[in-house]
Amino acid sequence: MDFSVRASPSLRNPTSFYCTFYFPVNYCRLLLQFALKKSLWLLESSGCITENQTVIAIKKIWELEKLIYDSTNTQDTWSDVKLNFDIAKSYAILKDDKKALEHLRIGAKSAKAFDNRPEEQVFSSQLLGDITVRKIDSETSDTRTLCEIMREKWLSCPEFDKLRGTDEFREILNILN
Repeated sequence: MDFSVRASPSLRNPTSFYCTFYFPVNYCRLLLQFALKKSLWLLESSGCITENQTVIAIKKIWELEKLIYDSTNTQDTWSDVKLNFDIAKSYAILKDDKKALEHLRIGAKSAKAFDNRPEEQVFSSQLLGDITVRKIDSETSDTRTLCEIMREKWLSCPEFDKLRGTDEFREILNILN
């Protein structure tokens, strides 16, 4: 990463200097995006808050994304699938099966879109400018597709046991096939 440093005399103490780091604009944009989104995500997944508060935190993450991205649809991301899974799990714990299934369905459709995304997508927002998302930016050490991960790992959580026999749950599994 290219960045520059400028040393300037301190106005308060002329015998000391302060440094200013100049990072590329894209780096600053990514840092802002990461800081805002991840801080709420950490709170949501910390286990220190109730399920109702978890639902609120996830909704706040989505509200922040709408602000950051000017309501541009960027939902087919790995984190969006995970957040839909997390909120579905919270709704299942809260015994709101309808909302749990709704978010599992949204997550399954987003996982399918994520697995079939183009090599490169460009989004634009006033705050961040043009954002290029490349397929290789989301690669992990897990060789399975996101649909396989959701089907084989995430949906096997005991919170969804009471939903497994429903037609809606089977439809979600079919989306992931």
